[in-house]
Amino acid sequence: MSCRNDKELQDMSLIQKTDVERRIEALEAEIEVLKKAQMAIASERRQADREHIKQRDLLQVIIDNIPILLTIWDSERRELRFNAAFRRITGWTESDAVNNNFMSKMYPDVEYRKEVEKYIRSKLSGFRDFKTTAKDGSFVDIAWANVRTPDSITIGIGVDISKRKRAEEEIKDKLERMVKERTTELDAKNAALLKETKEREQAEERIRKLYSQLVKSQEKERQRISYDLHDNLAQDLFTLKIKLDTFFADQPHTSEENREKISKLSEIVKGTISSIRKMAYELAPGGLKLLGLVPTLCNYCSDFSKEYGVTVDFLPAGMDNIDISFDIQITLYRIVQECLNNIRKHADATHVTIKLVMSFPNIILRIKDNGKGFDVQKEFAGAVDKRQMGIPNIDERVTALKGRMRIESRVMQGTEVVIEIPWRKNKHK
Repeated sequence: MSCRNDKELQDMSLIQKTDVERRIEALEAEIEVLKKAQMAIASERRQADREHIKQRDLLQVIIDNIPILLTIWDSERRELRFNAAFRRITGWTESDAVNNNFMSKMYPDVEYRKEVEKYIRSKLSGFRDFKTTAKDGSFVDIAWANVRTPDSITIGIGVDISKRKRAEEEIKDKLERMVKERTTELDAKNAALLKETKEREQAEERIRKLYSQLVKSQEKERQRISYDLHDNLAQDLFTLKIKLDTFFADQPHTSEENREKISKLSEIVKGTISSIRKMAYELAPGGLKLLGLVPTLCNYCSDFSKEYGVTVDFLPAGMDNIDISFDIQITLYRIVQECLNNIRKHADATHVTIKLVMSFPNIILRIKDNGKGFDVQKEFAGAVDKRQMGIPNIDERVTALKGRMRIESRVMQGTEVVIEIPWRKNKHK
């Protein structure tokens, strides 16, 4: 009984030992797995560290070799790091930035430094140009942009734009010089042009005065001839007519044939007297000074209409109590006279409308007929070539008074002559 119990105990002990060993083996296996996992993790970490170092080194190479300036400020703006480009361009190093007054070194002017710091604190995107002081005291134009990281680190990205600024300044200076030179050149040309214009105006004024004097001389000569015709020749012919009419008064036995001959001579003399008086009237319209421009033109248009059978409507407007210089009056009268004679000779018109209007500061004369019309340029050139006095004479008279003339005409559609003359008072009443 006791022997069996010992054997059972021995068997039980073996069984327990085997179970413990199995547990130990299981633990050892787990430990081995953990070791392998730990080794794998360590390997991965070493690989990650190597990759991190590689990336860091690559980033450092980029930072040190990139052709832009980089500054890195910590969140408290106490620690400052630069890249090689910043050190090369500005001359400043990290050792120069150990104190908090580094910004005052780069931007000595207080107000300008405030503006820079305000920009750094802002979250504005894009670049802004600043003039930075280098270590040697020179100025460097840099375009800065700010990047703010989530942990409040500020990265400044700068581009050296000094060459561009110098080029811009050179271009600006060149443009300013060109503008100045061009302005000087234009001033000289304008002065020469102004002088030429003034000389031309003076020459034109002299020509106008000379022409005005010529017209006055012509009018005086016409007036003298008119008076000679009217007062001398016409009177002499009138005396001759009286003598012809009374030639046989004391000869009652004179034949009818002789009386008829004398009577015909008397009629011829009478017609001559009438023609001379008409010629004298056309040479010097005596009513112009006595009656004024409007009544004289009205009478002339009426006489013309009766004599030649052409209806002439004379329509003045705004001309009442207008004081007009005699030069203008005689010019307007001669223009109407010349135009009506041209219409009578060439236009085959049956109706003429003449409007004389005061439209301050001009006096406007319009003469329109329903005649056959003509080619204005061709006729004007022909009149100049043939030295005819019609249209060119009118144009010269108008130009002498600083006026303008316009002629509109179409074949079989009539003609309109428009004259504009600046109003001028009569200085010699």
